[in-house]
Amino acid sequence: MLALLQDGDAHSITAQRIVAQAGVGYATFFRHYPGVDMLLLDVADELMGRLVKQVAPALVRGDVGNAVRSVVEFVDLHRHASAALLVGGGDAVRQEVTARAIRYAEGLDLPFDSSVPRGLAVRVVVGGIITILSWWLTEGLTSSADDVSSLIERLTIRALVTAQT
Repeated sequence: MLALLQDGDAHSITAQRIVAQAGVGYATFFRHYPGVDMLLLDVADELMGRLVKQVAPALVRGDVGNAVRSVVEFVDLHRHASAALLVGGGDAVRQEVTARAIRYAEGLDLPFDSSVPRGLAVRVVVGGIITILSWWLTEGLTSSADDVSSLIERLTIRALVTAQT
């Protein structure tokens, strides 16, 4: 899936292309996945797991700025897969990726402002980050990773996070 995403958008990826790339039978694919979208969501889970491991050290230190920068660098490194998940997979895939990201974030000990309900803060921060990253992957292509990190911090983090270094 990741190799195919390097060559085009998620809409152009079919089960036939996946099995050809993977060198497996068509029936084998469907024994594991009911469709391409479910494979794309498995890719999302795997990438989010790697992202959380990369970002966790900064979050443990309370270094929200470096955590945001790490997220942006990860998305930049995995630009094709990120674009497929956040933009090219359609609304259903993006909604599911957002829901999964919210569940991941709810499990983290983030220093949110206590005057804002935690569930709301998580949704606003995750939704804002995903919106900004989606914009960057489609329209803001000339913006640097530093610019995008700054936007995320300014538009989503500063209002809701209490401990920044």
